[in-house]
Amino acid sequence: MNAIENERKILWQQVVGLAAMLAAIVFAWTIYEFYQPQILRNMGFVELATWLGVVQGVLVAGVEPVVGGMSDRIMRSFGSRLPIIAVGVTIAGSIFLIVSWLLDGHLPDGMRWLVPILMTAWVIAMIIFRGPAIAILQQLAPTKFLPQANSLLVFVFALVGACHPVINSLLKNSGAGKAFIFGAVGLLIGATWLWRSSPKYLSPSPQAASQMLSEARTSTRSMFLAFLIGMGAATEVNLMMAVVPRVLSQTSSLNLSGEYTASAILLIAAIATFPLGQLIVKIGERKGMVIGLCAVSVAIAMSFLRQTAFGSNLIFELFHIFLAGVAFGLVFTSMIPFALAMLANGNEGLATGLYFGGGGLATALLNGFALYFGSQLDRIEVGVGIAIALVALPITLVCIRLNR
Repeated sequence: MNAIENERKILWQQVVGLAAMLAAIVFAWTIYEFYQPQILRNMGFVELATWLGVVQGVLVAGVEPVVGGMSDRIMRSFGSRLPIIAVGVTIAGSIFLIVSWLLDGHLPDGMRWLVPILMTAWVIAMIIFRGPAIAILQQLAPTKFLPQANSLLVFVFALVGACHPVINSLLKNSGAGKAFIFGAVGLLIGATWLWRSSPKYLSPSPQAASQMLSEARTSTRSMFLAFLIGMGAATEVNLMMAVVPRVLSQTSSLNLSGEYTASAILLIAAIATFPLGQLIVKIGERKGMVIGLCAVSVAIAMSFLRQTAFGSNLIFELFHIFLAGVAFGLVFTSMIPFALAMLANGNEGLATGLYFGGGGLATALLNGFALYFGSQLDRIEVGVGIAIALVALPITLVCIRLNR
């Protein structure tokens, strides 16, 4: 009876609004990542097109925790994170429209440098509201049922990711100028949906209520561990999504390209999120993270077995895709509830900022490592990927254990 009562306290209407905002964010990032290298190369910034993503990843690592902490202070002062989200969405949407206008022939000669500056400013604008938006989840569900509420966010995230090949095909036909307008409109729709579905004042969670009137304190050790856990989890998941789809596309009897194999993994993750959310409510997000990260490492290691022992084996291929999808779902469904609980109550924005900041740095380092050796992350050698994953896993698990 208690469980049913608590479950009814999940503010599903507001969670749906948050999921709409997340879908808009993922769609905007897809547009940005698709067109950024093309635009920079067409303007003669060939080297910058290769390394700008790495530089921006390092930037994320520094800016994300600062913005997260700022959103906590705004929450304590005004009772809502919506103002900072509104500012970030406005800036990001405006930059999209400005870039679209410039690409349509309004860029003066000799001012090409404006484009990479605007692109970097857009990344910062997205950072302004991404973490604070996710941190809202803490006010939308009881702590115990956060994984269940988060399962809807992960479902949307994975489903949009699974549609990546279709979205890319549409983007090829639309052109950069129109695509950026679509991105700006998508952000506006997502933000409006979130704003209308959420009360202007979001009551703090009962656990944090006593700390909302004064700035909550948290230890340097906890912050450092949160950052490291974000780094470790992002390293594992990025390696899995770089190695597994490529190996499966090379040795598979399914005749799927790497892009469509990745879509299959994400589709399974989307389907699995709701039962996984219920499972994580029972076992706890800490165990969910540990099991998920171990499953991710197993999925990476299985790529080596495919290349050596199993070769083309349909049953093994289907199991490999299924394992990778469930592992992805486990990590992401556990991730936000775990991140929100990593620091003292009242520091949810800082916690998500540190976690995402660590993830951004890990992604930048992995891409930088691959580029330094003249490759791309999605072409990294299986043996190298396994070695990095096996180093990152125990470090991350120790950090999770210490973060209590």
